[in-house]
Order: sequence, then C-alpha cells, then structure tokens
Amino acid sequence: MIWDESDERDWRITGTWKWTLKEDCLQVPNHHGVFLFADSKHRIKYIGLVQTENLGQELKGLFKKSQGYGSSRFKILFTSDEEQAYSLKLSLEGKYDPPNNQDLKTQRLRSSLRKYSSHSENWLAPLYFKTPIK
Repeated sequence: MIWDESDERDWRITGTWKWTLKEDCLQVPNHHGVFLFADSKHRIKYIGLVQTENLGQELKGLFKKSQGYGSSRFKILFTSDEEQAYSLKLSLEGKYDPPNNQDLKTQRLRSSLRKYSSHSENWLAPLYFKTPIK
C-alpha cells in the first residue's frame, strides 16, 4: 500500500524526517519513533521501531543485512516516548500490512504457540503453519 501523507497528522507524531535515500541513513537524528522502508513509489515494505541510540547505524545495518526489504528509501516518524512509538508502529502495521513484517508476525506467533503449548497439545500448529512446531 502506498504511504498516505495524512498519516503524518497522527497525534503521536511529534515530527518527521522526509523520505530519504538509503545512502543517507547516517544523517538521521536519534529519537524515539518509527521508521518506514518503501520503494521508489512509496509503497511501504517494512515498518520498524527505533530501538537504539544510534539510529543511523541501525538503518544502515538493516539495509545491508536485508537488502532494505526491497526498499530504496526510508522515512522516520518521531514520537515523544517509546510507548507512543510502539503504539504507532502497531497501528501503521495494521493499516499498511507491509510484506516484510509478515515474517516477523509468523515468528512471534510461532514462539507464543511454542511457549503456551505442550508437546501433547501440538494440535494448534496445523491450523497456522504447514510444518509442526518443534
């Protein structure tokens, strides 16, 4: 889904960093918030939570590690604290349903099923996954 500029008026957002090419990721300031990876047409590919004091290095590492999730640019939405950033991230994931966040949702679901099910109660796995939980 293409980024909707009206989402920048969300009450949790205290500031924004314009769409920037991935090569310029070291110039971003450190602050609580959410980052968006998108392609050249601003289709959202990944939504992440700022979890480090060195955001530029984190973004650079993500682009290098994952080839940017098929993205060529990023945008940052700043919030006043970590709780608002997490809340904003969840609502944006719900709206945009970015393709590269799906793997993370599957991993979280797998780990929660593994945590709350015993080996004898492994009947839930076929409902969600093609392979059983190990």
